[in-house]
Amino acid sequence: MTNEELIETIDELEERLAALREDAKRLNDKLHALATPTPKLPEKPGYYLTQQHMLLLCDMEGDWSVREFGERPIRGFWEEGSLDCYERDPKVIYAALGPDAFPLVPIEDVQLTSSKE
Repeated sequence: MTNEELIETIDELEERLAALREDAKRLNDKLHALATPTPKLPEKPGYYLTQQHMLLLCDMEGDWSVREFGERPIRGFWEEGSLDCYERDPKVIYAALGPDAFPLVPIEDVQLTSSKE
């Protein structure tokens, strides 16, 4: 085997190793997502607050949206590059909100405190 053939073989092996590493990382990420428990989303339609005080709406069809002031849904919140306002898949919702957003609190259970107390 010549030096050039050896270099070509090494380059090809490095490319295959890089592809295998990418595949292994992607599979590991999927396995981690499957193994990570997702909190159960409330089934009752209504407004909810995350632990960071983000306003969410679960509508009558079970679609979730993030709301801004004026009650407009925020487009593209659930998945980058998407123009959708609504999401139904709990895993997508959990991934977008993050674990610190849970548990969600029904808006009627929120108690506001006065700064004068």
